[in-house]
Amino acid sequence: MNCNFTYRYVKIFALLIIFLNIYSTGFSQFTNSGNLPNGDGTYSSFPMDTQLVARNPATNKASIQIAFIVTKSIQDIRIEIFRDGNNDDNYDGPQDSKRTVYIGNGPINYSDTIQIPAELFNYRIRLAYSSNSVWLSRNRIVAGDAIYIQGQSNAEAKPFGNDLANNSANNDAGSNRQWVRVFGGGGNTPRWYVGSGVKGYNADASLGQFGLRIGSQIVQNQSIPVAIMNGAELGHPISYFQKDAPPDLYSNFTTNNYQRELARLTQAGLKSHIRAVIWFQGESNTYTYTNPSTNEVEGEKINTVQYIAAFNKLYLDWETDLGRAEKYYIYQIKPGCINISTPESSLPIQEAQRRLDLNNQQMEIISTNNLDKYSDNCHYNYIGGYQEIGNRTYTLISQYFYGAPVLANTMTPVAISAAYSAVNLSNRPNKIQIRLNLPTDNLVVNGDMTTLFKLNGPAGNTYTINSVSIVNKATLPAVNNVIEIGFTSSGSDNPTSVSLQSSASRFAIPSIANNGGNGLGLINFSELPIDIGILPADPLNLRVNNNGVSNNLLWDAENNIDFEKFEVQKSADGNNFATISEISSSSVTTTAHYQYLDIKPNAIRNYYRIKATKNDTKIVYSDIVAVNNRANSLPGLTIYPNPVKDRANISLTLKKASSATVQIFDANGRMVTSRKLVLQKGSNMFSAGELIDQPSGIYMVRVTTDDGVYTGRVVRVK
Repeated sequence: MNCNFTYRYVKIFALLIIFLNIYSTGFSQFTNSGNLPNGDGTYSSFPMDTQLVARNPATNKASIQIAFIVTKSIQDIRIEIFRDGNNDDNYDGPQDSKRTVYIGNGPINYSDTIQIPAELFNYRIRLAYSSNSVWLSRNRIVAGDAIYIQGQSNAEAKPFGNDLANNSANNDAGSNRQWVRVFGGGGNTPRWYVGSGVKGYNADASLGQFGLRIGSQIVQNQSIPVAIMNGAELGHPISYFQKDAPPDLYSNFTTNNYQRELARLTQAGLKSHIRAVIWFQGESNTYTYTNPSTNEVEGEKINTVQYIAAFNKLYLDWETDLGRAEKYYIYQIKPGCINISTPESSLPIQEAQRRLDLNNQQMEIISTNNLDKYSDNCHYNYIGGYQEIGNRTYTLISQYFYGAPVLANTMTPVAISAAYSAVNLSNRPNKIQIRLNLPTDNLVVNGDMTTLFKLNGPAGNTYTINSVSIVNKATLPAVNNVIEIGFTSSGSDNPTSVSLQSSASRFAIPSIANNGGNGLGLINFSELPIDIGILPADPLNLRVNNNGVSNNLLWDAENNIDFEKFEVQKSADGNNFATISEISSSSVTTTAHYQYLDIKPNAIRNYYRIKATKNDTKIVYSDIVAVNNRANSLPGLTIYPNPVKDRANISLTLKKASSATVQIFDANGRMVTSRKLVLQKGSNMFSAGELIDQPSGIYMVRVTTDDGVYTGRVVRVK
């Protein structure tokens, strides 16, 4: 029931047996060693034909290990290194060159390295002796970089369709292809190949269409050979790729994918030399399906937290077994095949991939939005699909690894925060602005995006999105772009978060994309919290005092006569709030003071807010105040989170109750905000929402009380 069902089960049985011979043992029966001719000795390390040896980027040279034992009395043992200066594969022309490393006479036990530079020339390496005798000779050896691709069928990236355009990856690479190498595949002898982009998984020399595109672009623009090792296999959930996954018994393998690929990379000499890992997987985690004929798990639906945990587990195993790569590129999936994987079921995995990008500087997300898919609504054509995916990836690789300039519109647009930006005549919010990681990119809305954005809020409320547009906010010296969503509400509660899901269509449009609408699409996200924004900051002046057992909430209501009631709301995550108490308005006509004692707070962290209903049914919310019930009880000021992005809280422990003045100063010592409040003895928590209105920079927060001045330093980031 997955998009690979048809071609998975029509494999020729004999070919499967060939695969079994190689992969069930992880190439262990083949080693890069053997006997020297004539019984003269043995060798334990010598390069292979067509091999790519990983270079040291600092020197641009690769070290090739050569180790052998000569057991006889043989004269003039030497290593000969030929450079094919015109790449005609004969090594003896006027443009070719040769250097010789003299070893000595046998018997001898030798082990050392030789070096070759990373360049677009092939090398021949020979182990020779006497006048013209040769024990070993290997051709077309190069030095370069190594990239590892892993995932399911879109990482495999074989051609779909029989038309010429969908089988043109090799032709598109042209003469650059000869410098894109791969080790292993589906044959019965592990060896190095010139890579092919038009073969399926586990076939000799297969590296996928976008893998070949990335490699050929590195060759063309950086003049460096590259190995693209692709371990992707068909439609599998993330559990299939784990180190501790069971053997693929349904495919008659005795090892799992992780073990096979680790063995392949090790024998290729690329272990600890992978510079970048590319991960394209997740479609099979958006639904659940077990194939009844093979008992194979082809779909395993999991949530956002589970996917993050599974990927981080795999990531740590890669670091342990392969060495830490310099960069990990994650493609955000679109809904998978046919009707099995939907925009709704894909959103948890898409959100997991967004969070992986935001939470690890080594990871970078790449959008597949704003691309047409193949007619199966699952994979991609080459032109405008895998070719463009390769282009997008190469651009990022060139910037990170090869010093190319970081240009506008070359990185994926990512939503980082949302806030209310306008209210209607009833003072209810009716617009939301979404801020982006790349606000100066040239974003354009293509088509109708109103059905793809979703506003989320308490049950019983309905939100209708009426418009989606790009708003230019002039901020010298640049123009910052934000996405603005216009909406209407039915119900008493404002929306609390916003999501963006994929289109069910296989076509690129509708989309929001950079480069004037022609580039990378905005990635999808789930339940991005909506900040107060233009709504009154801290309108009820909520403070929370922790006495070590319970949390005491205090708030103020100016013009109290206008209010009907107050709801105390609590949350464990700061997004989903539930009412824990309802308090009717008092008879005070001016400013009234209220309090509520929460005697059953959560053990670690609690989020509180006050929902106030006015006599005219309008709703007013306080700022959200986070309370850490394990906070230090010693006097002092803490600002969290730090750096500040979407919300800010202050924790201050006092020895006695006191009035207080809260002031914020910028890096130049200029006071930007000031307000007063009353604090209680013990631990006090209150919002510092005014920091959200300030530009990025370093700020000092100073709280002056009756018995002291408390200061803290905070970094504001966008």
